[in-house]
This record gives sequence, structure tokens and C-alpha cells, in this order.
Amino acid sequence: MKHRAAGAIITIVIFTSVCAVASEKFGTRDEARALLERAVSHLQSNQDKALDDFTTGDEGFIDRDLYVFCGGPDGMITAHPDVFGLRLLDFKDIAGTAVGEEMYETAREGEISEISYKWPRPAQGDVPVDKVTFYTKVEDQICGVGYYSR
Repeated sequence: MKHRAAGAIITIVIFTSVCAVASEKFGTRDEARALLERAVSHLQSNQDKALDDFTTGDEGFIDRDLYVFCGGPDGMITAHPDVFGLRLLDFKDIAGTAVGEEMYETAREGEISEISYKWPRPAQGDVPVDKVTFYTKVEDQICGVGYYSR
């Protein structure tokens, strides 16, 4: 009986440790929303510097798998750490969900919305997983921060 109890305790410790490491490796829902709220303030104070900082990650705007992205009034990406020359407005997920179009149609200044879709997690292959993006409109920019919900 003591061996079973010890085994159960070891299993719990290992599971808790794995969960702690995973939470350190990936951004959470609350962290994604907080990063977007910080990005909004930065955009409102100096749009050009903010868009540069979002792209380079300066001022802490890239955190593990969390980053800020934006698209301008023409639908083109204006800030993203890896993607340039594409239209955010045309962005679709693996299932064909028109994520960018919905963001452009529903984003409102002073209001944070969210959209769910499927997207591969970086460095974990091409298998799409559930992702949620918080987004809003700030002046002429549509900006968001996404996190993987599982």
C-alpha cells in the first residue's frame, strides 16, 4: 500500500512540474490580454515607435510565444516579428476561417474582442491547435496578441 501511495505522490509531483514548465514556456490568456493592453497604451503615445517595438520585441513586446501584431488601414501588416508584405485582412486559418476579415470588421476602439481559430504552435510541427487572439482598433491600426489555448 505504501508503494502505491508513493507512486501516486511521485506522479502528482511530475505532473505538477511538467505543468509548471509548460506555463513558463508558453504565454497564458491573462498575459496575452495584458500585453495587448500595454501595446494599446504604447500605440496611443507614439505609433511609429510602437510599431517598431512590436516588430523587434523591444520594450518586452515579444514574450515567449506571445507577440503583438498590427495591420494598417489598407489591410497590410504593419508590425509582426516574422511576417512582412502580407495582408492581415486576408489571413485565414487552416480551416479557411477568415480571421483577418473578421478582425477588421469587428474591431472597435476602446474595446478588446477575441477570436478563436486553429494555428500550428511554433516548433511543434504543422499540426494546428486551438489559438485565441485578443484584438482591438487603435486609431488606424488593428492590433492583436494571440495565445495557444491548449
